[in-house]
Amino acid sequence: MCSVLCGVEMMTVTVSDRGSPSLSSSADVNITVIDVNDHRPQFVETSYEASVREDAAVGQTVREDAVVGQTVLTLRAVDADEGLNAQLEYLLIDDVLPRSPSHFNVDRSTGALTVAEPLDFEETSLFSLDVTVRDCGHYRLSQHITVVVFVLDTNDHKPTIKLHPQLSSSSVGGLETPLNEVEVSEHARPGSSIAHLSVHDRDSADNGRVSCFLGGFDVGGLFALRRFHHGQYGLVVSGGRRLDHERRRRYDVVVTCADHGQPPAVSALAVSVVVTDENDHDPEFPVNPVVTSSDGGSSPS
Repeated sequence: MCSVLCGVEMMTVTVSDRGSPSLSSSADVNITVIDVNDHRPQFVETSYEASVREDAAVGQTVREDAVVGQTVLTLRAVDADEGLNAQLEYLLIDDVLPRSPSHFNVDRSTGALTVAEPLDFEETSLFSLDVTVRDCGHYRLSQHITVVVFVLDTNDHKPTIKLHPQLSSSSVGGLETPLNEVEVSEHARPGSSIAHLSVHDRDSADNGRVSCFLGGFDVGGLFALRRFHHGQYGLVVSGGRRLDHERRRRYDVVVTCADHGQPPAVSALAVSVVVTDENDHDPEFPVNPVVTSSDGGSSPS
């Protein structure tokens, strides 16, 4: 169905008899050579693999925020045949990893590999795609290649801050305390733990590395944020100033966490610290008390 003229050989054929005198006649003959589909398509590159190295010769990385339709890379193959036998078609077939086929498309004519669905580094950071190129000959010949696409992380997640109050602060008299409210005794010693906080960022590398600090009105010297290990913090009594239930019963602090991405993603959590009372004051009579008495119902004279 797809054969074409591959080449033309031109010659002159002369025929003569054996008479006397000899008579002859000549004719021009064109011999056409019909192409046979005897060459497989060949990709220009032996492999296509994404790389973050600056000297990578092939492949292309793609950010997870790539827009649908963005070109990742362009595949190219050649065929030594001619005509339809050399006309090529690119196909994206079964991928090695699950869910891969829906994320990419390949243009059948140009071999351009494009993003078909939004990407998420946290869900899948690597795609292995099996691409086939085939010619349009009557008996089609094809070649396969694997394309590896690495997805680069972007800072698309804010840190998540969770508050874990101490057991003694979770309820008072069997009643649950309000959300994000913790308690501390006015006699708590420096370093005493008030609450545990866990911080998590789904991003990777610097985008997922988080630093936290404590703020709020008039909380300096009273409370501090102590980092235990990765993603784990404690709200503690700092001891720089003394807590006094009778002077102030509630402090509003803000825990702010920022990752190290560019630009950084920031989250904040407001926490109310309730200072509980301790029996630390003796009863006192008021100054110059007024003492009254009555006498059995007798009236004054």
